[in-house]
Amino acid sequence: MEEIIWFHSGLALVKKRVPPFPFLHVLKAQVQVVAGTNTILEFLVGESTCAKKGPIQAKQITAANSPLKAIGQRALYKVTIWEKIWENFTQITAKKVSLPSQIVSDYVKESDGYQKYRIQFREPYKHFLGCVGLDERDWNLSRPRADLRCNALSQQLTSMYSITSKPDFFNENKEKDTETKEGVDYFGDFDREIRPHFEKAIAAENQYYDEMKTKMQVIHDFYTNDFEAKKAEFASLGPELEALQKSRPTDPEQIQQMDKVMNRFTELQRLLKSMIQPGLTAIQSQHLKAMRECMEAYQKLNDNWSNCFVSFSKFKPKLTVKRRIKDEEKGKDKADKLGEDDQDI
Repeated sequence: MEEIIWFHSGLALVKKRVPPFPFLHVLKAQVQVVAGTNTILEFLVGESTCAKKGPIQAKQITAANSPLKAIGQRALYKVTIWEKIWENFTQITAKKVSLPSQIVSDYVKESDGYQKYRIQFREPYKHFLGCVGLDERDWNLSRPRADLRCNALSQQLTSMYSITSKPDFFNENKEKDTETKEGVDYFGDFDREIRPHFEKAIAAENQYYDEMKTKMQVIHDFYTNDFEAKKAEFASLGPELEALQKSRPTDPEQIQQMDKVMNRFTELQRLLKSMIQPGLTAIQSQHLKAMRECMEAYQKLNDNWSNCFVSFSKFKPKLTVKRRIKDEEKGKDKADKLGEDDQDI
């Protein structure tokens, strides 16, 4: 332990002309048998009130000579001691490890751009989905295919034509049924001539719907990875873990709790790091590529629809317009041309 303390507090730090960091306590110890023995220690050190003028011997670094500064820096070090006794070989490597609170602070800064992008891009993304006939519900199995545009329009027209085929729908009284119906079977026209075109259009929409959903999956995953919840939990575990480490628990239950918190903290750190790891530029590029490919698929869908519905141009709607009483009273006949205020057809 004297050699480790000297390596950090006596040699490395003194050469940088900063106050030494006296040893406080070991947080974690591990031994590995390799080509020799690896002893891995994680220990906490703290800033002392004394300033050393030059290299000192390890035995001089004591609690009495290096009193801990009440409100000073704390640092966590990981030291690996590789020993091959039969060769009289010892090698010490050291790495400073940030405290949990510092790790959290560093990640918050690192992920700032990622979080801002999530917030700013949310509304444009939802708007884009609406433009190509998609919806956030599409990734929820509860949304029926009947909600898709062609399906919905087909159902609406079927319902409308089935209603307008009733004899008394357009008439002021039932006595004039025979005068206005004229033997026209509106529902029959729709069923025989129009529905087959809708079936082709619906089939095309189903095909491109699946394709566009697949293209947009990457952005959907971006918004359903619980980033905010994981980040909040990670931030809350930092102070808790640091407090547990500083308390130097000896009770088995407390030690078990510290290990549990440490494992979860490490797991969240890994998950959160992986989310921002590609870098914001790469993430944005990936999203723009998905949207571009989705637009191309939607254009193909529109071209397909044009082919499906091109024959509709030959149909001439059969409309019955009834005159409104107020028009007759004024002596004006507006029934022959439909204006913005004409509702009854």
